[in-house]
Amino acid sequence: MFQLRTSASQLIGHVRRCGNQGMTLPVSARSYSVGEDNPYFAKYASKLKKLEEQNPEEFLYRVKEAGRKHRKKIIVNADGTVPEDDGILNSEAIPRQTREPLHVEEPGELEKLSLADLTDVWKRRHLNKDAICGVVPVDMFETMAKRGLEFPLFVYPVPRGDGYEIYFGQVASGGLEVHFTPLAEYHRHQSEAPASLRLKFFSDFKKKHGVILMAGEYNGEVIGPEHAQCLANQHQIYYGSSELKRKLLLWNFNREPKSFNYEVLIDEFDKTLGKLQEGQIIN
Repeated sequence: MFQLRTSASQLIGHVRRCGNQGMTLPVSARSYSVGEDNPYFAKYASKLKKLEEQNPEEFLYRVKEAGRKHRKKIIVNADGTVPEDDGILNSEAIPRQTREPLHVEEPGELEKLSLADLTDVWKRRHLNKDAICGVVPVDMFETMAKRGLEFPLFVYPVPRGDGYEIYFGQVASGGLEVHFTPLAEYHRHQSEAPASLRLKFFSDFKKKHGVILMAGEYNGEVIGPEHAQCLANQHQIYYGSSELKRKLLLWNFNREPKSFNYEVLIDEFDKTLGKLQEGQIIN
């Protein structure tokens, strides 16, 4: 399913968060995880622990430098393939196929509803399930689908404890589906990594109400509804936004991955996700 190849443990940056009041702090408050999977930590564990307590700024500098030196670069060719020169994975071209539009189950009971009632019923259909849902304007979805064909791969930070876990996302079926999995899971299972979240977009009410219905089933043993919603939010932010900076990040990751800056990705997350409200994909 997933075609990206990378050393996942080197791509999980951590940014401290501020309790339940939000997911942002100034850049000066940023720190990085030091775990046993970090080769620098394994060699100097006791000294680093002491340095973290005595001189946090020097500690941060050393950990950042260690991560920079040991990081394995993500390589994705311009044509959407991954080179096979390191023997980690024999990958195929990223699928860019299109297919017939998806349709909701039992659409009859929804056809006579107003947009407001449709939105409410759609939400109630997904209550008490490991699922999220939303309503996307047609023009935004068309932008998302078109951009997904051009840039099918991206990475997304998701809050975990005092930091972020990086997820890998892949657009499929002409933009009608998006699959997400933690990079750590991808690193462990490679192309067999199961999707932790699978978004689907349904066009039944495209003409009548000018909207696309979105539903996303997630693996409740891996992520919860907040994290699933967070991934859906970010996907729409990057693939549906007209902001040039976000499109450049997509281009950068798919065309020039060696120069992709994860600090910029985290900064963009900090700026954007605080504006979102429960039950929305994005304002």
